[in-house]
Amino acid sequence: MHEAGLTMPKGAFGRLLKFWRKTRGLSQESLAHKVGSSLRHISFLETGKSLPGQELVEKLAELLELNVRETNNLLASAGYAPTSFTLKPDSYEHHWLRQSLIATLRGFDPFPAMIIDQYGSARMINRGMLTLVKRFAPATAAKDSFNMVDLIFTEQGFKPFLIGWEDTVCALLMTLQQDILMYQDPWASQLLQRVLQEKSVPKDWRKRGSKQMNVTGFVTTTEFPGRGVEQWMHVFHTVGATSFVSEPKLMIHAIFPKEHCCDPKWEELVARCDADHPLLPY
Repeated sequence: MHEAGLTMPKGAFGRLLKFWRKTRGLSQESLAHKVGSSLRHISFLETGKSLPGQELVEKLAELLELNVRETNNLLASAGYAPTSFTLKPDSYEHHWLRQSLIATLRGFDPFPAMIIDQYGSARMINRGMLTLVKRFAPATAAKDSFNMVDLIFTEQGFKPFLIGWEDTVCALLMTLQQDILMYQDPWASQLLQRVLQEKSVPKDWRKRGSKQMNVTGFVTTTEFPGRGVEQWMHVFHTVGATSFVSEPKLMIHAIFPKEHCCDPKWEELVARCDADHPLLPY
């Protein structure tokens, strides 16, 4: 039974199917034979008179030799959610993803940015983020890896310099909790339980957290030594095109000053930072 997923213009699947069938040099009859269907059904699919089941979409994608992104395009055009794919470390897609993420991180400098997975664990950081962590959270910078929740929540992170840090933690906990409910990841569940055991976590973290998050991120107020009170926008963007969902699911977490201008002294600090770190890829 077809279940509606993403909203698509009428006939989107048929147009894509016809496009790829012709690209592969197949007639409707030959495609029907290869996929184990009838010529009438393939014709109806292309004209939009019929809608395919998800299994048929995936079978057609395999037969038409579509890559990860094009397979998800075909799924989305039929009204199904894109499928997650694990990228093999030695694959072309993995190499291209890594190079594009490095270029993205470089582009954010001198503003701090990092690539995080769906549970907030840092996978890559840029030089702006390394400078920020080394300067104000040296104990965290000394670790090979860190989690966003720990960076905000612990004394070894930015907690001593955050004004109203409880609201920030509540917002992160809300995001983490919803991911756990969706994906049932045991590691994320352990992280959530560890944080919730801390007595300083507000009892009403659900209510407070729900008021902090917006569609792009959240705002923090800091008072770093020698810098005074500042506000920062934390912006999140999903990695990849809408029709491409990789495993692990990755996001770009970038931090910008709310006044939209870069402090020349900070820019100079980042430019002079020649430190190395396992998460810094360039």
